[in-house]
Amino acid sequence: MQPVRLRPGPATGNRLERPERATITWNQTRPTGEEIESNFMNWILHERVLPGTKISEAELARRFGVSASTVREFLIRLSRFGFIRKEPHRHWVLDGFSPDYASELLEFRRVFELRALARVADLPADSPFWSELEASKQQHQDLSEILENNFLQMPAVDVQFHSLLGKASGSRLLPALGDAVSLIFHYHYHHFWDEESRYRRARSAIADHLKIIDALQQSDRELALTLMDVHLNNARKALEDTIS
Repeated sequence: MQPVRLRPGPATGNRLERPERATITWNQTRPTGEEIESNFMNWILHERVLPGTKISEAELARRFGVSASTVREFLIRLSRFGFIRKEPHRHWVLDGFSPDYASELLEFRRVFELRALARVADLPADSPFWSELEASKQQHQDLSEILENNFLQMPAVDVQFHSLLGKASGSRLLPALGDAVSLIFHYHYHHFWDEESRYRRARSAIADHLKIIDALQQSDRELALTLMDVHLNNARKALEDTIS
């Protein structure tokens, strides 16, 4: 897994000038399916696409530089999460999520993510997971230092952290659940929270993640599970408060 890169914000001066760092982005080198998902997320978040927006397959194909059939396949997969729907013989429409749907999805995610965390906690010391976890820890620490002017960089770091746990655990279901939850959470993060709320949530998530990482690195499996449970419940409450 390629690490997410961080870019110091305008108010940070030269504190974090590190040649090996580059701009944080969703657009990593990846298969077409993952690339279009990344591009779609960027479009949703940064263009502030609102519920009720009509989505054209042809327009997205031109925007993302892929075929219309590739876009269509992606939108069909995405429609399973209830985020978009297809009007008969017409455009796709962005619907957003109902509170009941989001709550159910988050509960499923909690079950699978705790199971995944229990698995990675038991990985042998020579597993590549531990070096990737250390890299993730460094990314969180770097972002924490520049967060005040860069809190919009948190979604990519958040997604990578949870994806790392899911992939290292060998779970086949968690990545799909993680994608859906990420889309729900970060959509509301960008569209419905003010800057102060987004900053507070980003700061809280970084602190939660670092505590979980420390517990894993100290081989404290039970503490890691407890901390993850608290973290997931905090995220769930924040989302439910937004969409209820």
